[in-house]
Amino acid sequence: MSDAHYRGTDFVFIQLDNHTDHIIPKELESDLLQIDTYKMNELWTVYHSAQVENTDYDYELIVAEAEYRSYQNKQVITSFPIVGEYNSFHHYCTHNGDRRALDDHYRGLLGKALVSFPSNEQMIYGTGENLKHRLKEIVAANQF
Repeated sequence: MSDAHYRGTDFVFIQLDNHTDHIIPKELESDLLQIDTYKMNELWTVYHSAQVENTDYDYELIVAEAEYRSYQNKQVITSFPIVGEYNSFHHYCTHNGDRRALDDHYRGLLGKALVSFPSNEQMIYGTGENLKHRLKEIVAANQF
């Protein structure tokens, strides 16, 4: 039974590459290119983000534009555009006058202070995590 299940399983290799023109620290790049595939696996589909020796892959998924390809002949089966984004929000306020005149929302912002704009590394990391999340959504919505 185990052999039959293995033979019927689709193995998908997820190819993650850095195609940006930006130089980023190696540790950050390594972290960005790692994706947890464990929760993506299903009964008949197993995903790998690193190639496993002696595994015959059936499909390849390439990120930037999520392309499902046949692993043997590299033919594109279907593709989905994937876009990442990073949003940074910080709200604070000051006042001059009677605090009681402020709405509860604004009163809650009074104790907060100005913060620095996120660094390039923070924005790159945040965008990368967003891309991984969107990729997982595409995989979940398009099972084999």
